[in-house]
Amino acid sequence: MWFDFGFFDIGINDWPYPHDVNIYDRMLEIMPLDIIVSLPLLFISITGIIYGLIIIKEFIKGYKG
Repeated sequence: MWFDFGFFDIGINDWPYPHDVNIYDRMLEIMPLDIIVSLPLLFISITGIIYGLIIIKEFIKGYKG
């Protein structure tokens, strides 16, 4: 019984992955899900920054009169 730190497996019997699985193969298995999950979040954050700048600009314009 050994430990599993993310991508790096320490130990002989790593269920469900055998111990000779290449780290990069494992990362390529996991990576597309991360990309699929992070793209909408990136889009939301970019649009949020843009809308925030527009709101701040309008607020300053209205504050100056």
